[in-house]
Amino acid sequence: MITESPNPESEIVKESIMSFSRISIVEYNSAEDVEICMERYREVAPIIFGAAEYLCVTIIGPETAHFLAVYPNQQLAEQGLEACVKHTDELKDHIREIIYYEGDVSWQWKPN
Repeated sequence: MITESPNPESEIVKESIMSFSRISIVEYNSAEDVEICMERYREVAPIIFGAAEYLCVTIIGPETAHFLAVYPNQQLAEQGLEACVKHTDELKDHIREIIYYEGDVSWQWKPN
């Protein structure tokens, strides 16, 4: 339960944003495959997704991960997708399925 109202001076809410995001839902063949791929992702993500403003991975099930990447624009997001496809091709023996969703970021909140 929230008991205090947010302090407007300590928060930033952006409603006019030029950013573009991609959500990837990845189903792995096993929990062990998740561990293998997460270790590799931690190594390469800062390099191959260097144009991203934000990267986040959430393990949403024993064999499922949710990836969020936010880019300054769609062109950089497309470059990120190309890098992502190359990365996942290297790990295809561990991956059952990938579903991508993408679109313009319409709203975000960042605390100071």
